[in-house]
Amino acid sequence: MVILEAGMRMAGGVSLILQRYRNMRSFSGKDKVIILCLGESTTVWGGKKSWPSQLQEILNKKKGEGKFIVINEGRHAISTSYIVSMLDELLDRYKPDVVITMMGINDDPTRVSYGGGSTTEKSLLWNLKVFRLMKLICRHFNWKIKGPELEEKREPAECRKPGYFLKLAREKRSRGEYKEAEDILRAGVELFPENGNLFFELGKYLKDEGKYAEAENNFIKGLQREPLNEWAYLELAQCYLDDDRYEEAVSVIENALAHGFNSENVYLSLGKCYLEMGDFSGAYEIFRKGLVVNPGSRELYFQIGLLCDRRKDYAAAADMFRKAVKANPTHPIAYIELGNCYEKQQAEDAKKKLIRKLESLGLNEERLLSFLGMHYFKKGMYKEAEYYFDKANSLRMKNYPIYTRHNYCKVKEILDERGITWVCVQYPMRSLDYLKKFFDSTEGVVFVDNEDIFKEAVKKGGYEDYFDDCFAGDFGHGTSRGNRLLAENIADTLFKEVFFGE
Repeated sequence: MVILEAGMRMAGGVSLILQRYRNMRSFSGKDKVIILCLGESTTVWGGKKSWPSQLQEILNKKKGEGKFIVINEGRHAISTSYIVSMLDELLDRYKPDVVITMMGINDDPTRVSYGGGSTTEKSLLWNLKVFRLMKLICRHFNWKIKGPELEEKREPAECRKPGYFLKLAREKRSRGEYKEAEDILRAGVELFPENGNLFFELGKYLKDEGKYAEAENNFIKGLQREPLNEWAYLELAQCYLDDDRYEEAVSVIENALAHGFNSENVYLSLGKCYLEMGDFSGAYEIFRKGLVVNPGSRELYFQIGLLCDRRKDYAAAADMFRKAVKANPTHPIAYIELGNCYEKQQAEDAKKKLIRKLESLGLNEERLLSFLGMHYFKKGMYKEAEYYFDKANSLRMKNYPIYTRHNYCKVKEILDERGITWVCVQYPMRSLDYLKKFFDSTEGVVFVDNEDIFKEAVKKGGYEDYFDDCFAGDFGHGTSRGNRLLAENIADTLFKEVFFGE
């Protein structure tokens, strides 16, 4: 079996290398080269001055107008799960030669240790392609007879309870074993068709995978069985939101309110619907209503603060962020936004006081450490800045966000299968080593490093020349100049590593 597996791996690796080489050589003979850019707000930000738009200009200036078509499919406030869910459709629509991604900053921050049972650390035999195939065949024929105790030695009585399936699926998912978790839940709903919680859990997994129609179906089935479940209403509403079905999302949350659910999460979800529809004043009113019912809600204060900041009422925004921090002294993003507000107000003393407070609290949180590093970096105190940047990066290197890593591997699987070149861009100011650790294998992936080039640029020109904000702690949405630098660096990498035959 091991020899067969080695042969499969070797054949797959050689085939991939040859395919990549053929792709690269073929670019020179093509009339048009289509490049598809995927990401969140950092990709779409800037319109005609976004980095994909400027990338097209740079590429065509060098090789002749019209040679390169760069398509910007970045979208605000999306996650890597959404990108994966849309990838096949976008590839079919545009038929790109190259896909460029810069993604992950909006993902669920839930992390596990790199030594804590990720897909890379499974036993060799369990990870073999041949053995996985055998395991799937065995599961297909034996699941209903023997149950999931095939993998987990448990008492038969426990396996006959719905809670066992929920627990086992969550254990699998926490280790990055998404397909296994989904299979367990599918078996659960077949064995316990009257249990709403199994339908809810399966619906959530499907939603996170971007399978919105199937997720919707499971949420509705669950609510038919257990109509008094607030969490299910909110997950169904989020499913509609992710699928751009805003009015249906609003209807679901209003239904939840009619059932007597009025927690902060209900108001937060409803306000988010209004935000997605561009009704900022409507969202503001919803969040305010939520505070009447839930005084002291840190998340409602935080959202109102963001809306005040949006309309440049920085004093009111700072007041809301302070209340959010008071409600939850370990809320990292509230601290970051409060510091950014003080900067916009040019309230230097207030920001110094905040920095001293954060340093005294000693919060070991990578976004806050990045924020502290950037504070000193802007002031030219590079030794102090690197101290915090190194601490933040050290935390990132020890733990990975499970959903982000899973989705990066899924993108690679899809693009490898289609033989499409993938250019993987790291965010400005951040270490490329952290991004590379998401992969079981980086073979065939072209990486763009934006750490040193942006640090040097900011040292010379100032942070505000390159970024409009600092939402991530150590970087933000790019200015026209910042997007230009990003596009130039990507273009340089493309000509060196992808279009070498040009």
